[in-house]
Amino acid sequence: MAWLQMVSGLVQGAGVLSETRETTGMEELNTALKMRQAEFDARQQRIETSKLMSRQRAAYGASGVQVETGTPLEFVSETAAQGELQALMTEYGGEAEQRISDFTISGQRSAGLMRAGTSILSSASSARS
Repeated sequence: MAWLQMVSGLVQGAGVLSETRETTGMEELNTALKMRQAEFDARQQRIETSKLMSRQRAAYGASGVQVETGTPLEFVSETAAQGELQALMTEYGGEAEQRISDFTISGQRSAGLMRAGTSILSSASSARS
């Protein structure tokens, strides 16, 4: 009967490890997708900034103002800087979320190993009794 309890504990421990691998695998996939979304959003921000700068240059040009000097140049340059800042903030948000997720996954793996070990040791203890 004791060997049956040991086998049961081993099977239960293996199940816990399998569940942990599945859970962390899904979390890793979700994290990768969120990072790709942040990269995509940053690219979109850069494209939108470029379009805005083109519209600004066209408006200045249509009014006869030289865009290459003075206030118009500063205005367009500030637009470029703000657009890049937004894109970088988007990328940083994705990276920060990835770091948090990596930490969470590490904790889930540790907890899974602890639960599996507890299950195996508990069944071994019961078998000895």
